[in-house]
Amino acid sequence: MKSQIKKKRVTPIPNTPCNTSDHVNEGSCKDQLCINPCCFFCSMREPDTSLRRAGIATCFKEMPQPQGETHQHVSVLSGLWHIAMSQPNDSEFPSLGIFKCMASLIHKGINDRNWLLTNQNIYIPYYAAHIIGSYTMNKEEFAQKAVQSGVIPPLLDLLSGKISWVEQRVAVRALGHLASYKSTFESVAQHEPGFNLFTSGLC
Repeated sequence: MKSQIKKKRVTPIPNTPCNTSDHVNEGSCKDQLCINPCCFFCSMREPDTSLRRAGIATCFKEMPQPQGETHQHVSVLSGLWHIAMSQPNDSEFPSLGIFKCMASLIHKGINDRNWLLTNQNIYIPYYAAHIIGSYTMNKEEFAQKAVQSGVIPPLLDLLSGKISWVEQRVAVRALGHLASYKSTFESVAQHEPGFNLFTSGLC
């Protein structure tokens, strides 16, 4: 399986309805017919704040589910990755369930090889781990929420090399941020022997 994984990562934006680059960059559906009842991008452009937040939260819940499998996921994760990198202190997505969603997607990628190798899903665990790392690098409360959402076990699976060395490196970054706070250190420290073994070999 690893032989099918590209070593060089890119930022793929699939050509699917409601998934144009303008959509990712501006949250717009101009001239597009969206047939997805739970479209992340359409939720993002919803003018009513309460409806917008509810729509995003629903997307986070449904993305890892079988019925939520669409070509849109890589575009959504790519967009979330850019947002997390540029706005890591924004509390909106952490408050709406992004950590549980990312943990579930990593778990799915590790345990469902057919899904992982379908379309461009191979990029999803990488993006998910990167998103976790970005949102937990500055704020302890985000790290606490991430730990409570169950991110450590799937990150440790990535760290053990269950997909590729690329995911190992972003897992090291995310776990390093979680270990840097007093309130979440113990959650990572209980796995200290394995964590130290891999970080010493990768850094």
